[in-house]
Amino acid sequence: MPSPSWIHATICAVLGVTDAQGAQGDQLFISTPGPWSLDQLESVVVDVLSEENSSLPAILRLTGAIDCVLATSERSKDDDEQAALKTMRDLFCSYILIVVQFPEMFPYAGVADGTAFVRRILRDLFDGDRRDVTARAFDAICASLDEKTEQTAEIFTPVLMGLREDIGKCRTIVDSFAPSLFALKSLVKHKEIALLMTRQPTWLPAAPNGDPVDGKALEANSFLGPFFAPTAIPESAQIEENPVIQRYFLNLDHRTQADVDGTVQLLEQTMMNLWRDLKDLSMGFLRRNETRDAFVGWLSAVVYTNEERSKMQFNPYIVSSDGFLCNVCAVLLYLCAPFTSLDTAEKRAAKMDLVDFRYLVSRSRIMYRDDETRLAMDTHEFQEWSAQYRGSADSNPGSVCDRLLNPPASFKFVTESFFLALRLMRLGVLRAMERMTEMVKAMQRMRSDPPSPEFLSLLQVKFAVDCVLQAPDIVTLSSALYRFATEWLLRLGEQSLDQAPPPPNSVPPRALAAMPEHIVYDAATFLIFMARFGPKKLINGASVDYVGILAARFSGNGSWVKNAGVRTHVMEALMQISPILSPETESLAATRTCILITCTT
Repeated sequence: MPSPSWIHATICAVLGVTDAQGAQGDQLFISTPGPWSLDQLESVVVDVLSEENSSLPAILRLTGAIDCVLATSERSKDDDEQAALKTMRDLFCSYILIVVQFPEMFPYAGVADGTAFVRRILRDLFDGDRRDVTARAFDAICASLDEKTEQTAEIFTPVLMGLREDIGKCRTIVDSFAPSLFALKSLVKHKEIALLMTRQPTWLPAAPNGDPVDGKALEANSFLGPFFAPTAIPESAQIEENPVIQRYFLNLDHRTQADVDGTVQLLEQTMMNLWRDLKDLSMGFLRRNETRDAFVGWLSAVVYTNEERSKMQFNPYIVSSDGFLCNVCAVLLYLCAPFTSLDTAEKRAAKMDLVDFRYLVSRSRIMYRDDETRLAMDTHEFQEWSAQYRGSADSNPGSVCDRLLNPPASFKFVTESFFLALRLMRLGVLRAMERMTEMVKAMQRMRSDPPSPEFLSLLQVKFAVDCVLQAPDIVTLSSALYRFATEWLLRLGEQSLDQAPPPPNSVPPRALAAMPEHIVYDAATFLIFMARFGPKKLINGASVDYVGILAARFSGNGSWVKNAGVRTHVMEALMQISPILSPETESLAATRTCILITCTT
């Protein structure tokens, strides 16, 4: 029985042939087909799988075409014709998977290497070659893999390792990292492939004792590490070794300020595009219970393996790079944005009920030491108070990797992402800001006219680092995080925003007293850096109302913050921010009120 005209036209289109009426395939894919029977569709299958028309790229496009027809058809899902089309699509999906898995058994399919064929599909998706049809076909094929764990592993493990190897060669945003990252984003949408990623031996590399490897090895050797590595931050100050400086920041002494500013803005946008792609990749893991713990465990391992960076002097050979940590920080800031960036205090307060302070005392994924400096508790007091929140699993935690991937206590993602972001900001973005500050001080000491080669070399590095640390998204989302954290601490202190500061010798609630002091210190550090190096970006892109809360509540009260150095640091932030506040900015009215309160306390 001959095939209906629309099927004939579709076959012609996917095989690159024009039918008698001159219609092209892309026009046919959006039309609703006419009537057909299952027998007729079966005859099409036979025709397409014949030796003459059975090249795998053609069948792939035909599969996508059928899926397009299914998507645009207005018929009921229970309709026999819909069922016939789905049967035909599923048959082609199974055939494609078998050919990819065993290409030597189908010499006429035109596929010598199944892994290379899948990689080519992913590359076509990135390049936009027949994107709609190819993407639909690929999604249909991946969806057909549900519960086919063994087949998924055989087909896609080599693909994943190839993508990881390719992007491992890309250390800067000048390198061609986008195709590999796009491919991984396309794959993580599918449950079985996402699970396969988290089951890779390299997902969370462990030392022989069961602890994660150090931060540098985690960045280089974990499955996701290379995908989070591309950056504008130079790993070496040597101009001839850094592609970002070579391409964008040569001959600074002969360029105008406007020219350099335009270059910085271009690279800032490139970094933000990368972060948004990494956020989309992360959401692929977080949307499913089966992969969420594995991904949050990996994020926690990034924190755990870089605790060395919390020291005044740390060993750079066992920690991750600034660029890698800033990328992971940026992703965490995006993940926190749905609750930290809410536009009113009332909306943010509603989300604060979801943040559980017990996360920091239960030794869950973030394993603070008992001797971590707290706002208003010494080590002995903290051990006594925190015992009530610790179960038997806390005293016998097992290996660190097991604990990171399967924590003994369960907390909401809002809680985990909030505290992970706060800790990693300290280890990543803020340490990079501190190093930038020291570099600028060195530049000030060597200023001359004309500028020396050493000065110009450091200036090139500074501009490259600015593209990360002063990217608008980093500034806005970091400020939102610290505003939320400040208001949350105030809530722990049983204070509201409209209350006067507590009396100087008042005793803070125990939950507040037990919080790590770095939260307050880091909020002030961020404000000081931005006030010095990016005041316009801070005021234009972020709310700094919380500087008044910090000053009024946490700088003048030795009972709430015992460390005088932290209180002084907060006052320094206030002094740095105050001169750049605009009297006309209505949102800063609360800040000025708090400044007056602070000065009269």
